[in-house]
Amino acid sequence: MDAVTVNNISTETFADVVKNGAKLVAGTGCAIVPEVYLKIVDEYTDWQIEQETAKRLKEPDTKYFTMEEVMKEFGITEDDLAAAGDVEFE
Repeated sequence: MDAVTVNNISTETFADVVKNGAKLVAGTGCAIVPEVYLKIVDEYTDWQIEQETAKRLKEPDTKYFTMEEVMKEFGITEDDLAAAGDVEFE
């Protein structure tokens, strides 16, 4: 599925798919079910993040911080992290 097709699949379409099941997406020539839509959105989001990461890594004056530096800056300890449970840091 190309980017044009992904851009044609709106949140409204997804809500309709979740409510009513599979749906033919107008103008795309494809049918979509919730599981497929979520996979497409996840892959598209990952691609956007990769593009932004590549762009930022090329910026010469960018300052990067280690996890330890961030934790120190915000007063977060390893115990705080353990108490938080399942948390993802990006």
